[in-house]
Amino acid sequence: LFPGGSGAYVRRYFYPALGDAWASLPLAFSRPLRVGLMGHPGVAELRLLAAACAGCSASFGCGLVPAILGEFEGALFVNAWDPSSIVGNGNAADNSLNGHFGRRTAMAFLSFPPTNPHLRVANAGEILAAAAAAATAAAAAAG
Repeated sequence: LFPGGSGAYVRRYFYPALGDAWASLPLAFSRPLRVGLMGHPGVAELRLLAAACAGCSASFGCGLVPAILGEFEGALFVNAWDPSSIVGNGNAADNSLNGHFGRRTAMAFLSFPPTNPHLRVANAGEILAAAAAAATAAAAAAG
C-alpha cells in the first residue's frame, strides 16, 4: 500500500498528473465539458477534481458499475490497468469496472498484442501532437 493509503496517493500523484494533462491539452474546445469520478466522492475529492480540471463545467460523482455503463452516452471511462494484466481481469467474476469492461466489450482481445498485431507503443508527446493536429484540422474545416 502507498504510505498514507489511496487518498494520499491520489492527492500526491493523481490530481497533480491530471492537472498537468488537462493544462497540456492544446485547445480549450478539445477539453471535455464534464469530468467526473466514479462512485460517490465527497466534497473534498470533488474540489480536488475541479481544481485539477480548471474551467471544466461540472465535477460530479457518477455512481458505480454496472449502473453507470449505459447512463453516460458518449462518455470516456478511464480505468487504471497495470501494464502486466489483461483488460477485464476476471471478467464475469470481477464486479469492478475492469470486470465489466472485460465481459461487455472486446477490449481484452483488442488490447493484447498477440491478438492485435496493430498495437504499437506511442509516447504521450505523439498522442498530444496527433490530438492537436486533429483539433486544428477540425477548427479549419468548421470555418
